[in-house]
Amino acid sequence: MCDAYFAYSMPWYPGGDLTTVLRGDHPMDTATILVCMIEVAFAVEYLHERCLVHLDIKLENVFLDGAGHAHLGDLGLLQHVTTESRTLLARDLGGTYDYLGPERFQAGPLDRVDPFKCDVYALGVMCWVLVSKDETGVNVDYQGRMRAATGLRMSLRSALDQMLAPNPAQRPTASKVVELFLIASVV
Repeated sequence: MCDAYFAYSMPWYPGGDLTTVLRGDHPMDTATILVCMIEVAFAVEYLHERCLVHLDIKLENVFLDGAGHAHLGDLGLLQHVTTESRTLLARDLGGTYDYLGPERFQAGPLDRVDPFKCDVYALGVMCWVLVSKDETGVNVDYQGRMRAATGLRMSLRSALDQMLAPNPAQRPTASKVVELFLIASVV
C-alpha cells in the first residue's frame, strides 16, 4: 500500500472494447449499436446526476461483457463539477482529440466550458463512428455526412444531429440522450 497513488480495478471484459468490435470481422448492426449506446448513455446519465463528468468517452473506453452488454470504463479523467455554473476551465479538461467538441478548440485556457455537453458530444461521435464505420477524426462535418448517409433511421439521425450540434447550448442532456436512443431503438 502506498498513500501517494490511487488505483482502481475493473473486471475483465471478454468482449473487448468497441474499437475491437468496430474493426473486427463481425460489425454490430444498428439495433445492437443502439442497445450499446443506451447502456452507455445510462452510465453517463448516472455520472452527470452526481455532478461527475467522464471527459474521455470513446470507443476504447466502452467494454463488452460476455453477454454483449456495454460498460463505460477508464475513469482516469473523471472530475467532480462543484461550481454553480456547472462549468470547468478549458485548461482543466482532458479527453481524446478526436472526440472533443468544437467548443474545446475555440476556448482559451481560462474560458469556462460545459463539460457535461462535452460528454454528450463524445457520445455522439462514438455513435456516429459505430453506425457509419467512419473513424475520421475531429472537426468533421458530421451534419453534412449524415445528410449524405443513406439508410440511417430518421430517429437516429435526429439523435445524432442533436448530440453533434456545434453549439453546446443546443445539445441535449445525458438524460435526454437516453430518451433519444430509446426512441431510435423502436422507431
